[in-house]
Amino acid sequence: MIENGADVNAKDKDGRTLLTDAIVDMTQSDRSRENISLLINNGIDTSNISYEQIEKLYDLTERQYRKARFLLERLDIQKSNK
Repeated sequence: MIENGADVNAKDKDGRTLLTDAIVDMTQSDRSRENISLLINNGIDTSNISYEQIEKLYDLTERQYRKARFLLERLDIQKSNK
């Protein structure tokens, strides 16, 4: 779509943009991260992000951090037991 000149800042009838959809989808898909990067690299207006969407990004980041920390701690424990 972007390659064909689509407006990355266009809004649907409910006022949602591609960026807001990608943020909502982030909780369900790893591909959304790629989509968000693509949108940002193609000039998306980030001022449209709502507080609720920022909270979703924060929650997702916090969950990913906890998962990574858990895995790193387990790897460290396994390494110590050898």
